[in-house]
Amino acid sequence: MIQIIKGTFGYYNGRKVIPITEADGPQKFDDELEARLVKEGVAKYIGELGETAEQPAVTDARPCVNQLHDPHGVVNFTGARR
Repeated sequence: MIQIIKGTFGYYNGRKVIPITEADGPQKFDDELEARLVKEGVAKYIGELGETAEQPAVTDARPCVNQLHDPHGVVNFTGARR
């Protein structure tokens, strides 16, 4: 489970893109997507009891484009670094 901490993440639910921000609270996605969002610095892991779990270190600081697409149809509008 993750919590968006930076910007707005656009999640494509198969029909339309749903904007998700920090105000939307913890969200559950597939493990690969959660790991990618945490690595990019736009989300943090949340424990089952609402506790923050330790985040893996981000070592790759290459800038990325403002809009990232992945094979699952997920769009990231945050302009985060990956």
